[in-house]
Amino acid sequence: MKIGKTVGLALLIVFCIGNASALTPAQQQQINDAVEKGVEWLAAQQNADGSWGTYEKVAHTGFAVLKLEEYAYELGYDSPFDPDYPYHANVEDGLEYIFSNLQAVDINMEHGSDNPDSDGDGKGVYAQGSHKTYKTALALMAITASQTPDRSTGIDFDGDGYIDTFANVSRDMVDYFAWGQVDGGNGEGGWSYEARDDWGSSADNSNTGYATLAIGFANTYFGIAAPQFVLDELDKYITYIQCDPADSSYSASEDGGSGYYNSCTWVNSLKTGNLLYEMKVVGRAPDNVSVQRAVSYIERYFNGSEWNYGWRYDATTSHYQATFTILKGLEAYSLNTIDINGDNIPDDWFTPMAMEIVSEQQADGRWTGCPNFVWSWGLVTSWASDELCTVWALLTIEKAVIGPQPQCSDGIDNDQDGLVDYPNDPGCSSPQDNDEYNAPPSISEFPPFAVATLGLLGAVVLLRRKF
Repeated sequence: MKIGKTVGLALLIVFCIGNASALTPAQQQQINDAVEKGVEWLAAQQNADGSWGTYEKVAHTGFAVLKLEEYAYELGYDSPFDPDYPYHANVEDGLEYIFSNLQAVDINMEHGSDNPDSDGDGKGVYAQGSHKTYKTALALMAITASQTPDRSTGIDFDGDGYIDTFANVSRDMVDYFAWGQVDGGNGEGGWSYEARDDWGSSADNSNTGYATLAIGFANTYFGIAAPQFVLDELDKYITYIQCDPADSSYSASEDGGSGYYNSCTWVNSLKTGNLLYEMKVVGRAPDNVSVQRAVSYIERYFNGSEWNYGWRYDATTSHYQATFTILKGLEAYSLNTIDINGDNIPDDWFTPMAMEIVSEQQADGRWTGCPNFVWSWGLVTSWASDELCTVWALLTIEKAVIGPQPQCSDGIDNDQDGLVDYPNDPGCSSPQDNDEYNAPPSISEFPPFAVATLGLLGAVVLLRRKF
C-alpha cells in the first residue's frame, strides 16, 4: 500500500524532483512524464533471469534495481516490495539475480593494525567476475536502497549456518571495500578495479567514486559505517587526485578538477563530481579551498559543448554518466546555484541540465547514444548501453542523491551526550571522525567537591529507602 514518502536514516539527504523556486509547473510536469515513460521502458528490458543488459550484468542490474526502488518510494509506497507497486516483481527478481552472483572471501588486517572485519566473521562479500569494485558497489547500492535491512537474502554467505539478512550481507560488502582499499603509493586511500589487499599502489577516481557512493548508501540506509581508517585514507587520496600546481603536468584550465590515475591527467567533470561527493563523505566543509576549487572546475565547463570536459555534446545526446556524478557532487553540498555563465552571478544549474536531458528522450521512453567515457582529446571508444543511458538520465532528472557525513560533522548527537560534532564533542578527533562516542569520566576524574556531593546524594537515597 501507499504511505507518506519513506525517509531513510539520519544521514539521508534526498533532493526530490526539481526545485520549486527554479522549475516552472510545466517543466516539473515534463520531468514527471519523462520519468514515468523512462521507468516503464527500463522495466520492460529485464531479462528472463532477472538481470538487465547483455554484458556486466550485475552492474546493469544494480543500476536498474536502484532506479526502480527509488521510484517506489517517490510514488509513496511503503517499500519496493509492496505487492501494489507495479514493479515489485522486477525489483525482487533483480535482487535475486544480484545475490546469486555474490561470493564471500576471507579478509584480514590492513597495514598490520587496521581491522576491516567489523562484524568479526572474517569475511567480505563481493560480486563475481572482473571489475569487482564497480559491480560490488552497484550491487551494494541496490541492496541498501531497498531500505529493508531485515529482509532475508535466502542465502548464508559467510558460512556460519544462518541465512543472512540484507543488512548482514551489506556489512560484509562494506568490509570487503575496507579490505580492498589501496594501501600505499599515490593511490593510497582509493580503489582500483580489483581488491588491493596490502599490495598495489594504483587507484582511479572512477572506481573510487562508485566505491564511495556505495559506502554512503550503506551508511545512510542501513546505518553501516565504514571503519575510520577507510575515511582517513580516502581523505589522503582526495588530496592526491585533485589537480593542483604541485603536479608537474598542471595547467590552469584543469585546476581543481579530478584526474583518473594521476591528478592532472584526464581531468573532467565526471570525475570531479565524484571528487566532490568524496569530499563530503570525509567531512570537508563547503568553505574548504579544495571544495571551492572543485566547484570552480565544474562551473568552467558546465555550458561548454565538449563532453570530454563537461557533460553537453549536441541537441540529441549528452554524457549522462557525467550529469549523474555532477549532480551527486553538487547536491551533496546542497549547491542549488553555481556560476555557470562566468559572470560571478550564481545560477540555477539543475533546470537547464534537466530540461536538456528531457528533450533528448526517445519516443519509447529510453535515452540512447551516450558514452561510458570520453578520452581527454574527445574520442569515444566505449559507448554505453541504452539501459545505462536511461538509468543515468533518470537518476539525474529525479534529482535524488545520497549525501552521507561522518558522525563528527553530521549535525547529530550520535552518542546522546548533549554535545554535537567536532570540536564540541570530546569523542571527535576531527570532522572526519565517524565515531562520536566518548566514555563517561571515571570517578577519579571528578573534582573532590563533586565526589563528595555524589556520596551525599547516595546516602540520602539509602536513607529514603530505609525509612
